[in-house]
Amino acid sequence: MAEMTDLLTTLRQAGLLSEGSPPHTKVEATTPIPWFVQILHALSGWLASLFFLLMLGAMFHRLWNTPVALLGVGLLLMILAARVLRRTTTTLFLEHGALTLSLAGQILVGLAVFQWGRPYADPLPWLAVAGMEGVLLITVPWYLHRLISAGVAGLVLIHAATLLGISTVATPLLLGLTVWIWMHEWYPPDAIRLKQAAGYGLSLALLWSTGTHVGEVFFLVDHASQLHFGLNHPGMTALLNSAIMLYTVTILTRNGKQGSTLTLFTRLLPLLPLSLLSIWMHGLIVALTLLIVGFARGNRLLQGMSLAALLWTVGRFYDTLQTTLLVKSALLIAVGAVLLTTYAVLKHREGAKDVL
Repeated sequence: MAEMTDLLTTLRQAGLLSEGSPPHTKVEATTPIPWFVQILHALSGWLASLFFLLMLGAMFHRLWNTPVALLGVGLLLMILAARVLRRTTTTLFLEHGALTLSLAGQILVGLAVFQWGRPYADPLPWLAVAGMEGVLLITVPWYLHRLISAGVAGLVLIHAATLLGISTVATPLLLGLTVWIWMHEWYPPDAIRLKQAAGYGLSLALLWSTGTHVGEVFFLVDHASQLHFGLNHPGMTALLNSAIMLYTVTILTRNGKQGSTLTLFTRLLPLLPLSLLSIWMHGLIVALTLLIVGFARGNRLLQGMSLAALLWTVGRFYDTLQTTLLVKSALLIAVGAVLLTTYAVLKHREGAKDVL
């Protein structure tokens, strides 16, 4: 009994258990719902919401050209969805139906905001949408809704920064924020779900926007209308992202094993050529940084996302090289030789221990 009391005291001090919680809580056994039933419930919610939106559009089709009406209907849908998603007990049908209504409301609000500005040249509508997604991220507690809100907010912020001409600063800042979220994932305990959803959403946004140029086609960026504050240089972006990656490795190395014989400079040395290569291979440093963080935190999902983005980035760079297959083969051989040599040197310096 004394051990149970000490455990409860420790949990209360860590903030994992409230002061008024009883020492013994009866947990009712519940039968898990099969995955195919959950999928059917989710699809039913999306289908019902789709028909509801089609009916709404058919009844009020003349309101599409009225920004005030679009804004009002969109806000009404989002408030209705938030009321459903904030309930402690609900069904998958209602959850996914509310998610669909919320996404539709966000689209309507976005259309209303864009009708008041020039979305191809003016960054203010995009910043307004990013602010709306940030509010939804904090106020709506459902996990999938938060993940989508974080991802959309990250993409919209990167696009607004591109229009402002400050993408060089915006992308590294967003990467630093994402790394900080994953490094402080478990504290405080009541914000774990929020940080995980925000971390996955921002990670997807970064990997999508930096690993490919599809985002520019998706947003239809008009480069001639950018404000150009002089902070859109890809070399500077690669330098700042590399600084964040090196700082992340430094923090992880200091918190790692104490018996390592490798110096900090030796651990960072293999990353310096990759930093130089990232000037031409866009998205390399972002994928590597998130892969390192995922490995350090034991997050296999983040590792898989980052590894897939890394393979896509390297493959895309190899495919777009304007050279012969012989030169490409020689380049692959050279990169493999450098990596194997680096691994052998680190293994020799470390002895029989694991270099990582």
